[in-house]
Amino acid sequence: MRVLHVDTASGWRGGQNQVLLTALGQSARGHDVTVACRAGSALAGRLRATSLRGAALPFRGDLWPPGILALARELRRGKPDVVQLHDPHAVGSGFLAAVLAGHPPLVATRRVDFSLRGPLSRGKYRGCARVIAVSRAIAGVLEANGIEAPKLRLVYEGVPDRSPPGGGAEALRALGLPPGAPVVGNVAALTDHKDHATLIARGRRRAS
Repeated sequence: MRVLHVDTASGWRGGQNQVLLTALGQSARGHDVTVACRAGSALAGRLRATSLRGAALPFRGDLWPPGILALARELRRGKPDVVQLHDPHAVGSGFLAAVLAGHPPLVATRRVDFSLRGPLSRGKYRGCARVIAVSRAIAGVLEANGIEAPKLRLVYEGVPDRSPPGGGAEALRALGLPPGAPVVGNVAALTDHKDHATLIARGRRRAS
């Protein structure tokens, strides 16, 4: 199966890591995989260290004509069986590019629990054949925003076990933690909606 993944972000966060892991996993299973990403992005750089085919395109928001036209050309060139759109701008650009290129099946992934704002935002997700939600909460938000339940699929995200040798014991000793001490960790971008402050506040209350 020919699969095209589309991600328009410039930086590197969990979403881009999931794109790379998914593409590598599909390629290992024998699929013909291409990743279309923003030119000069962190994902474009990491793709160069793999055997995956990357297409560096001039993405900049949903309605940036050069990005849409370049993606439409990639769709005509590669003729993918399915296109997975990994961020909100990718959904907008992908939907318009698919109209120009002849409507290959579109799958959108939604990783945030924000409401879909306005008819344009809701319309681009409704235009996809399937919408993947990475949690039940996100699926609930999408359904409340008018995405039909039969179109939704719940697919939890995960990463391979990358524990350091010894299970991280050396790192814990370096932090001065005694053996067997309970440890709670959170790996996420330092943004307000991740709400690190609540985790820290509750941890302090339990420790006091």
